[in-house]
Amino acid sequence: MIGQSEASVEDVEDGADDGSGKQRSTIGFPYMNLDDAVAVAHAIHNNVGPGECDDDQLAAWLKLSPKSSGYRTRVYTTRMFGLIEDKNGSHALTALGRSIVDANQARSARVTAFLRVPLYKSVFDRYRGTTIPPAAAFEKDIVSLGVAEKQKGRARQVFEKSAEQAGFFEQGRDRLVKPGVPDPKEGSGGSEG
Repeated sequence: MIGQSEASVEDVEDGADDGSGKQRSTIGFPYMNLDDAVAVAHAIHNNVGPGECDDDQLAAWLKLSPKSSGYRTRVYTTRMFGLIEDKNGSHALTALGRSIVDANQARSARVTAFLRVPLYKSVFDRYRGTTIPPAAAFEKDIVSLGVAEKQKGRARQVFEKSAEQAGFFEQGRDRLVKPGVPDPKEGSGGSEG
């Protein structure tokens, strides 16, 4: 569920305030792509490992101001993909975040992170086994899923980039196919590897 600080990112991004009457999206999606979120996870991992950091530290590692909309958008995006969590005002990697910075688990973690985003999961379920329509029709469809009309272009572009980064377009950009990833449970059975 989107928390209060995360909802304020949308306000910053679209310039709307509560009394403006402007349309808001009713389905969660990030404003930045999966690689941007992975970069935040790497910044935390490279500086504190499984530990915690505050906004001042994380912003400095990302070379941003902790009060900037760019910083808040990166934190929101990284939470939306499930890579970090808030711990008493500090940020820490989730289990998924620790997996995504591990080269041996990154591919599988990217797939999981992509499908954690409500809009992306809905789109994947809707287009599984079928062809994705051209941009204009796709944007109309994501509006029907809850994306605000004025955000549809940006939502589509970030979706496409994130899908590519997670491997969902490996079979072509006209269809969404979940990448094949090894089952980690199978690898622990003593097989060669």
